[in-house]
Amino acid sequence: MNDKPTVLLVDDEERVLRSLSLLFRPHFQVLTTTNGYQAERLVREQRVHVIVSDQRMPIMEGIEVLRRVRRASPHTQRLLLTGYADLQAVIDSINDGEVFRYLNKPWRMHEMLHAVRRAADIALSLEATAPAPDAEPAAPANPTGQEPEPQPAVLVLDEDPDTLALLRAVVTPGQALHHRTDLEQAFALLAEQDIGILVCDVRLGGADISHAIATLKRAHPALLTILVSPVRDVEILGRLINRGQIYRFLPKPVRRAMLTMSLEAAARRHRVLRHHPEARAAATPDPLSEQEAGLSRRLLGYLERLRQRGGAS
Repeated sequence: MNDKPTVLLVDDEERVLRSLSLLFRPHFQVLTTTNGYQAERLVREQRVHVIVSDQRMPIMEGIEVLRRVRRASPHTQRLLLTGYADLQAVIDSINDGEVFRYLNKPWRMHEMLHAVRRAADIALSLEATAPAPDAEPAAPANPTGQEPEPQPAVLVLDEDPDTLALLRAVVTPGQALHHRTDLEQAFALLAEQDIGILVCDVRLGGADISHAIATLKRAHPALLTILVSPVRDVEILGRLINRGQIYRFLPKPVRRAMLTMSLEAAARRHRVLRHHPEARAAATPDPLSEQEAGLSRRLLGYLERLRQRGGAS
């Protein structure tokens, strides 16, 4: 019996499949296909721990493959592979595919292998312990008639008054909503209060705060980040997928319906992460980069308090 994790490779180029198969076969059971429909059938018929799909394919684009796989096998970890600076693919990989990693061609062998190994480890741990990603946690017995669990608190980190006004219009009645326009103030609030959803722009005070977003996610895996921004930089968004594990990306101007649906989905996902700590592994980014580790000591102090509070819960 083969006890290696299973990796499914999807690409319309046979030479790419051969190259990836050679890389993965010593470590995984490898399945390959050039057809997205067959990929969907495979994950329905057998346990697939990781799928790596190319984006540009003639029959079905990679993001649609991953979207279908997510529905068919929620614990299968999804990686998107592309050789193009495809902004829409990046956005869709966040909002529809909820990808684990976004990888560029030509890939670096050690980075590719590391990403797939980590994805497989997460899939194996989720297989036995965690509910489906969007499943509601089992409701505890409530014989005393206590109030149901409240909606997770929302923090808005954005200087745009339109973002705050829209959130005030769409949050659930009674749901806590906080607003900060300063990174240090936001970190201080997160260190003191239980915030479940962060709505933020990638720029604050004219500066790129993507490294701070990634660092915060590492300290607080149960935090769901909804990025609302006019930024169309594929490199920044790709970094926020891989290192910040952002949950949704909504281009500005933000549509009310999309924000409402994103908040509802984030609330459901936060409850799963809150009640099932083992599921947080899939939401934890890789170790800090040099830029992220270079945050001020004051901000790192807030993060340490946040980690300590999370460990005590």
